[in-house]
Amino acid sequence: MRKLILASGSPRRAELLKSAGFEFEVRAADIDESPLASEAASDYVIRVAREKAQSVASGITGAGAIVLAADTTVVTNSRIMGKPRNGEDAASSKTSPRIRPTGSSLGCARTATAARC
Repeated sequence: MRKLILASGSPRRAELLKSAGFEFEVRAADIDESPLASEAASDYVIRVAREKAQSVASGITGAGAIVLAADTTVVTNSRIMGKPRNGEDAASSKTSPRIRPTGSSLGCARTATAARC
């Protein structure tokens, strides 16, 4: 069985994998998550999820592991929002009528080749 690595520090993502019965290792990706100029939110989440998976996969020696990454963003006034700075910031984003969820994307890479899954 291949080793599964979650390229995320998100407790919620880890909880979801655990509740589905997966055994995995957590290695949070350290990438620049800034949106590119004029980047659509749907393109942004796909790019960031892919970059997270590839970044973590490139730092693993040996073949056979599957690296799973994800990204989610919200948009307000046609602008991609960054990660909440604190709990208050996160709570206000959940109740603001101007903020709408945009979606999520998964990225996956195999170690040694960093090829997409």
